[in-house]
Amino acid sequence: MAQNTTPAAVQLHHHTAAPVEFDNRIYKYEGRAVLKRVFLYLSIIVRHLTWKKIVNFVNIELDYFLTRPVCKGKPWSAKIEPTNICNLQCTYCPREDTPYQLGIMSLERFQQLIDDIKDHTFIIALHLWGEPLLHKRLPEMIRYAVDSGIGTYISSNFNRLTEEQAREIVESKLDLLTVCVDGSDQDTYEVFRKGGKLSKVLENIETFIRIRNEMKSASPYVELQFLVTPKTEHEVERVKALAERLGVDTFKAKPVYPIMVERKGEYFLPEGEEFYPIKRRAKRKTCWWLWRTITIGWEGSVLPCCRVMFASSMGNVFRTSLSEVWNNQQYQGLRRTFVKGAEGKKPCDVCHVPYTSMHG
Repeated sequence: MAQNTTPAAVQLHHHTAAPVEFDNRIYKYEGRAVLKRVFLYLSIIVRHLTWKKIVNFVNIELDYFLTRPVCKGKPWSAKIEPTNICNLQCTYCPREDTPYQLGIMSLERFQQLIDDIKDHTFIIALHLWGEPLLHKRLPEMIRYAVDSGIGTYISSNFNRLTEEQAREIVESKLDLLTVCVDGSDQDTYEVFRKGGKLSKVLENIETFIRIRNEMKSASPYVELQFLVTPKTEHEVERVKALAERLGVDTFKAKPVYPIMVERKGEYFLPEGEEFYPIKRRAKRKTCWWLWRTITIGWEGSVLPCCRVMFASSMGNVFRTSLSEVWNNQQYQGLRRTFVKGAEGKKPCDVCHVPYTSMHG
């Protein structure tokens, strides 16, 4: 496919509800999974430590702490999109409102990108708005990143998986795999995962765990994620029991992002406070995405994060260097909105990350 395209994400055309307010507590069923993931990330960081990465980590953390618009350090993590093509039409996904061209990142371009970031990056997530398993060369991408000293993570709807793919992914030394299971039966599942088949997902999870065990591999760490909505709130314990029977490593129940609630309305807002506390707006904090992480679309466009849809990209790493993009005027402008005393409407106000204690 062509490599020149419009940005990977653009401004949402409409919202259907008022901005959502939220508390700063970790959701009841998310805390343990978050803690496990923190320990996993720490093990990845230790495993891939180099002096260059240590110096960069100190620099970027100082940049973040001091809210510097111009960074001395570079991002120590990245979200890279292998493809924005997807096999489902999820109800809460903003894809329907974002007119961008579909495509895949070539292995060669991915390798070029990894070569550029490997000296300062500890971990990358290989997913954004598409289904990563649809990229035929995903295992090669994972292996190249791992061999370059970078930890890897993917999130998948897991509707498509062959035994050969499963073996290749285990062999690639992927660190973390999140499988999204948003219902305990097909009727509930297909309300949100349109085009998906729950029985196939569960079969694929069983196959993957079996193959991982046969290969006597400790990785990848498998996380089953369940998005809580008013339609699924009563199913949390059932899905948790299902996760235990499947033999995954951890279970995580979480709400959809507030921006999705704003798009779709109260329909997506769980009633139980333990799932989605919205008693008060917590104090706004500096958002770590603009310092610690870089988000890159399949065609090279750079986005400030994966949570908010912006009108245009911040630059393109296949046209200019990552260093130039990282400290360009767009990035500096967004970082300045978090400087103490900054006034006016912030482009990140619809996002929950700057308000939640678990994220900074």
